[in-house]
Amino acid sequence: MSEQRTFPCPGCGSMLEFDPALQQLHCPACGNATPIPADQDAVIMEYPLEEAERNASTDWSADTATVTCGGCGTQTVVPADSGTTECPFCGSRQLIRDEKSSTIRPESLLPFKIAKEDAKARFKTWIGKKWFAPNTARKTSRADRVNGVYVPYWTYDAQTDYTYSAEAGTYYYVTEYRTRTDSSGKQTREAVQVRKTRWHPVFGSGNRFFDDIPVNASKNENRRQMEKIRDFAFDGLIPYRPEYLLGFMAERYGVHVREGFDMACETMRNALTQDVRSAVIADEVRNIRLDVRYGNVRFKHLLAPVWISSFRFRNKPYQFVVNGQTGTVQGEYPISPWKIVFLVLFILFVILGAFLLLSLLPT
Repeated sequence: MSEQRTFPCPGCGSMLEFDPALQQLHCPACGNATPIPADQDAVIMEYPLEEAERNASTDWSADTATVTCGGCGTQTVVPADSGTTECPFCGSRQLIRDEKSSTIRPESLLPFKIAKEDAKARFKTWIGKKWFAPNTARKTSRADRVNGVYVPYWTYDAQTDYTYSAEAGTYYYVTEYRTRTDSSGKQTREAVQVRKTRWHPVFGSGNRFFDDIPVNASKNENRRQMEKIRDFAFDGLIPYRPEYLLGFMAERYGVHVREGFDMACETMRNALTQDVRSAVIADEVRNIRLDVRYGNVRFKHLLAPVWISSFRFRNKPYQFVVNGQTGTVQGEYPISPWKIVFLVLFILFVILGAFLLLSLLPT
């Protein structure tokens, strides 16, 4: 690792931060803006999966340090001279510098596009649209402790070749006779066309190339919420530089690269299953069985921007997350029991009204 560097403001010497609105380094003290130098030689590498630990770089640069939270155990990467005092995920202040940690360095990242104040405003809009939330929560809730975190992702490329077996169903119709009794008690027989399905086995093979299948590599408790805001545009990836971490933190992956590939395989198998369902000419397809072979598997490690925060309502915390690139918001919020009761009563009233209206219609 090279000699440790810091990023002082050329105007006043204060520590610079990355500004999502400017897409430059910004000094919060004097307002000076400094462009991030472009590295013309930087290439976003993808590595063969079998060489994951051997060839992938583990050097996040000497401008960063690793911090382990004593509360939730999450490892995050921060600028080397950062004054970070609490975990962005659980709020714990039990932070320990970890000089021995060695993990695969990200090859690329998606820089923050949404600024902190914009994230707060999007939260207000989001919570304001939650009809089932108490009115007080919708009008007065404020985001607390908004933290910008780069979340780890793996992406995988793979050439798949597969064979399949399935059952194809073709519809046909038969005439059945049923007895119908009218309101006067008179019985009549009527012919009814009943649909049946004739099943037969089918077999086949195919291939498909998958490019950049994303897998969230976080094991943090916020993962479930972050999975709901994964509408990242990965075509906006740029080569990793530590300057983009200034003012933010980056979570180290908790899902190993090989474990992530198993998760990517599940995504690919689901896609191939749909391919088979579309390829078989039939009215229905069931019991699809796949035998998939994965070749030329490559991966890369990247960081995606997320704002993490919470708000309190009646002394209970509710967490939410904001996609730092697109602004999508997801999270938890309180539910008003009175609004649930009102909705149930309204539905019952509509059903009762419809029943009474039908009963008054002439037979």
